[in-house]
Amino acid sequence: MKLKHLLTLTLATLLLGVGSTQAQNSKSKSQICRIGLEYQMSYNENWGANRPVILSIEPNSPAALAGLKVGDIVESINGRALRDLSEQEFVDILQGGDAAIQLEVSNFSYKKKSRTLQPECHDRSLLDERLLAQAFSLYSLEDESERAIIYPFDTGREGKTNFENFSNFAFADESKALSSTDIALNEVIRKQLEAKGLRYDAADPDIVIDTYYTLARNPYFDAKKAKNADKRWDIRIDPDQKSLVQVPFLAVGADKQLADYVLTLGIRIFNGRNLSILLWSSEAVEHLTEEFSIEEYARLSIPMMMGQFPFVRYNINPKWRIASHRHNYTGLYLRTSDLGEVAYVVPNSPAAKAGIRANDVIVAINEKPMAMVDQLNSAYRLFVENTLQYRDESSMFTDRNGVKYCRYWRKDSYSSIQKQIAKEKYLSVFSYLFGFRPYILGERSTPFYTFDILSEGVTQRLNVMPELHDNSYITLD
Repeated sequence: MKLKHLLTLTLATLLLGVGSTQAQNSKSKSQICRIGLEYQMSYNENWGANRPVILSIEPNSPAALAGLKVGDIVESINGRALRDLSEQEFVDILQGGDAAIQLEVSNFSYKKKSRTLQPECHDRSLLDERLLAQAFSLYSLEDESERAIIYPFDTGREGKTNFENFSNFAFADESKALSSTDIALNEVIRKQLEAKGLRYDAADPDIVIDTYYTLARNPYFDAKKAKNADKRWDIRIDPDQKSLVQVPFLAVGADKQLADYVLTLGIRIFNGRNLSILLWSSEAVEHLTEEFSIEEYARLSIPMMMGQFPFVRYNINPKWRIASHRHNYTGLYLRTSDLGEVAYVVPNSPAAKAGIRANDVIVAINEKPMAMVDQLNSAYRLFVENTLQYRDESSMFTDRNGVKYCRYWRKDSYSSIQKQIAKEKYLSVFSYLFGFRPYILGERSTPFYTFDILSEGVTQRLNVMPELHDNSYITLD
């Protein structure tokens, strides 16, 4: 692992770059605003033509609290129809500051539904624990990283039908006896379609779903090549757990002669009024190094395949992003110039309930002393450099920001990692952000974290019970 790549995002770079402009952040010079959504202008006649379509919603964000959903078509913003606005005008309103934004959105189950989006803003000179977790992500890349996974799917659509008019669905051949595999596939698809707002209606469906699948020996399998291959597995997203799993699949683009089996699974959506019209289809062709259950493959893959219905963004080999964002939350905002200084405490937060107040000074957390920013940064870099041997070589990946050689911790080294974190020279005061992991604090007999606070000239130890905030999500990249 090359340290210069791994440490691209350090505390210092975060402090310099906090508030970098994105579609969801304010351009204000004095504050940074979070909305928590990503969108794309649609030029797809099937869904949201010439209007923004929401691609992702960050959990616990203003967008999530407003009730916005992935796939929503933005019809108007602050009373102005999107068909009459340029994309830049739309972005300027989103980045306009802390004023509430009125949106009208449409989806399968509602049309021009009103949503109030209240940006979450704070002074640029402050850091909350969400941003601190990003700065100290190398304490636990398992909980603070984003990476892309490519899938071997081929997706197509009929170009003219407006899918916005659909409201219900059914499955083909429902009058016949279905196998247990057919039933399992239909259940996964039904769950996906109902989550999008479509209703099941076997009597009068707007669209009809058909599936097919095979698992066969690969006629091009080369046993000699396979025996000498370094890697015959891949990583996929478990959509139920929002986590990564190792599977006996070849990576997209790998030598197909290394695969013992070929699995094919397809989904087709037909016009319910005219079953000869194919509206949408997606086919997975997976090369396997060992046998694999069709039902389990469907559980892992159908949600990803259906992620391109009704809005198709990739025709082949879609790239999915798993954004892992988990940290302990106490409700503190700290000053970037001095991370020991409490600038603001969220009302009714764990820190507020424990008695921490604005202008208090953090002396230590879990008996780990606070230090100046440059000292924290240097000690953090030293910790990363001295713990490389505890990283899992087989988990190496390049994150979404292009940082190479990222690796998770080795599971057989958790106790060693915990001992390293406990060393005073590493100033790991902010490791508490990931204290729910055994390699951070080890086995604890109490759920409380200790905060030594200097308040009005008096130092006192306060017990704070943090909340685990999981803002992880999965989206097409």
